[in-house]
Amino acid sequence: MLRSTLIALAACAGSLAAVAHADTAQVTGTATYLERIALPKDAVLVVELLDVTESRDRGTLMSGQRFALTGVPQGFTLSYDPALIDEAMVLAIAARIEKGGNTLFRTTSSMAVLTQGNGNSVDLVMQPVAVSATAGIDGTAWRASEIMGQPLGAEKRPEIRFADGRVSVATGCNTFNGPIDVGERDMSFSEQMAGTMMACPPPMDEQERAVLDVLPQVQSYLRSGNELGLIGDGGILLMRLSLLP
Repeated sequence: MLRSTLIALAACAGSLAAVAHADTAQVTGTATYLERIALPKDAVLVVELLDVTESRDRGTLMSGQRFALTGVPQGFTLSYDPALIDEAMVLAIAARIEKGGNTLFRTTSSMAVLTQGNGNSVDLVMQPVAVSATAGIDGTAWRASEIMGQPLGAEKRPEIRFADGRVSVATGCNTFNGPIDVGERDMSFSEQMAGTMMACPPPMDEQERAVLDVLPQVQSYLRSGNELGLIGDGGILLMRLSLLP
């Protein structure tokens, strides 16, 4: 009797699992970006399934999920309820990378899925989100933590201050001042900055050379909350800095 009951319960559980599985379907894919920029450890990938039948710019959310980023391309599997889907709908997948409520990267064009002959797998390429130069940089001060991928261990780490179209760079030994061009994403340090000429003992002399070598290569920047990345040709992260109080 007990054996028969257990068999019946197992069969019932299997049926319920099959029903639950039938109630959901999935969209799979990958999300990446082309810039060679290392993201903060707590950045997350947000993937959404949108109904864009009425508007390609602002869709109705059908399903969404957040994923921990382990690298790019980042694979994802997004579940949705097929009972909500009609073949006449126009559906699209959108993705973005967030940190602390700020969007760093996002898709800029719709990737159609599921309906009207489209499949259930997509490969997404996200673009960096422009940051306002005034809101993001002016009047702020930063301390470097990494140059060309190498952590800085010196007690006096380089500091950079931005104010009113000018920049002050303290290498740990000397201080350099000059104009700076900053746009929504672009940044260019002047090659003719004035500075002090104090002698730098090791290892501070190597740190100063590294700073002065990197600054002329800066072409753009990316701010994410209290972190700032100075970026060179090809999206290479040249310097990582943290916001000073």
